[in-house]
Amino acid sequence: MHPLREEARKSIHLYMSKGQVGMSHISDLSGFAVTSLRQFSSIARLGDSDGEPMARKLLETLNANPLPLPDLPGKLYETRATKQMDALLEEVADGAWGILYGPSGSQKSFLLESRGAEQAREPEPRIVYIRVSPSGMTPNVMLRRIAAAIGAPYAQYVDGMRQSILYTVRRRR
Repeated sequence: MHPLREEARKSIHLYMSKGQVGMSHISDLSGFAVTSLRQFSSIARLGDSDGEPMARKLLETLNANPLPLPDLPGKLYETRATKQMDALLEEVADGAWGILYGPSGSQKSFLLESRGAEQAREPEPRIVYIRVSPSGMTPNVMLRRIAAAIGAPYAQYVDGMRQSILYTVRRRR
């Protein structure tokens, strides 16, 4: 695979991850069809070409249309509770599982939004914040949000999204 194509593929996934956008958004920006972009971003062969001209155009397009960084939601006051939550988040970022619960007013949601916004500025965020609807959410919708947040390749069915998410997480640091 051409090195420029590999760079463009990574840039597409990073752009989708940071911007919470799909291939259709990149298609609108670049003028390439969504199916062409999916083929390009896979490791499959791209017709008779090595993908270098398309990679150049995509990199130019993404560089010309930078995504706005998420705003930090406000001022986070450091307390004993926020220090404990940060310690939990560090363990989670290193692969552990955790449950965050506590009394109202302890800045749980605010801390998660703040840390998620900070991590979204990194090339490969260690923590991704996904807002879940209090009225319930189907597994398909939740997986789609997770896949978009980490820049996993698009899949339409639940098992395909799971595989795509696992592949994306495993290939990162």
